[in-house]
Amino acid sequence: MGESPSPAPAAVAKVYYDGCPGCAMERRKESTKGTPYKELFFVGIITFASSLPITSLFPFLYFMLAAKADDGGTLRCRSLLEGIVVEKF
Repeated sequence: MGESPSPAPAAVAKVYYDGCPGCAMERRKESTKGTPYKELFFVGIITFASSLPITSLFPFLYFMLAAKADDGGTLRCRSLLEGIVVEKF
């Protein structure tokens, strides 16, 4: 009842080591406040660029399958799996 409140703990000094990636991230988080728009922009550009090679192949997929046809273009209307089976037998 007559107890005084305990004193607040003393602030602990943070120790950062050179070459430590976790320490570098902690320093960066302390120095910047708010939303990291620059980093979000870079992630968006990299995601967009990584999808370009696969999307550029889709228009040519038809011609890639048609080029494999030996007997008058039977692969043009069939799936890739059916085309592989037809070529083997």
